[in-house]
Amino acid sequence: MFSAGAGNLDSTSVSTLIMQSGLDSDSRRSFGEQGPIPNNQWQRDVARWTNISLAYTQQSYLDAASGPSDPQVEQFYTGPLNDDHRRLCRNQMILTTAYTNFSIFGLATVFVVGGLIIFISYALEPIMRWRKRSRHAYATLEWTMNDTLQMQRMAHEELGMGRWMNCDRDVPITEGRDRLAVLDLEDLKHPRLKVAPDTFEDILAGKPERGKGDSGEETTPEKSVRTTESEVAPDARDSEQGLEAASPHGPRESTH
Repeated sequence: MFSAGAGNLDSTSVSTLIMQSGLDSDSRRSFGEQGPIPNNQWQRDVARWTNISLAYTQQSYLDAASGPSDPQVEQFYTGPLNDDHRRLCRNQMILTTAYTNFSIFGLATVFVVGGLIIFISYALEPIMRWRKRSRHAYATLEWTMNDTLQMQRMAHEELGMGRWMNCDRDVPITEGRDRLAVLDLEDLKHPRLKVAPDTFEDILAGKPERGKGDSGEETTPEKSVRTTESEVAPDARDSEQGLEAASPHGPRESTH
């Protein structure tokens, strides 16, 4: 490291010993050009040398207990000379990165508790629904119908679109690849659902349009309600007349 004659610092020996990777300032050098370095760069370089020497010291203790990690220097390695040295080697404990230790009990606890929570989250709602079905049938059914999928099903079914199954469950489905309603974009600020237009293949096949009866007249919800009222009205009037005849006060007079 020093010259034998004058004791001056030999730069060639220093560069050979430390090499370029031993300097922290080497990280600022690129393509042979050295970038700007701070005024305390020498302190950083010395700190890097200290860290390297400490790492080599730690590695030497490991090599003394388990043997050198480099096969090329194994021929120069001298093992423990007596029982005391061998006992010291056996008592050394070095943390390794080849494997890690973990608690079987802790891992099993995590799996069991996590699986139990997942099972309860899936089973709790069906169990409570089954218990309340007989006593609170309307409330249970209304809770199911307020779900997003059921509300979408009722909106499509109101327009006569789709043949639906599982209408009292969480996920209603259609019987086949039925066509559903589409958005009516005539009023962009008030979009609504409308009956899907017929495909070109259906028109060529002469199939009746969706949303129309056998006569070809378009059926709307208002017409369906009027038709239902006209069918039910005679029966309702007959029942009302029978109740009035059976009443001891006689028929009631209309106030209209």
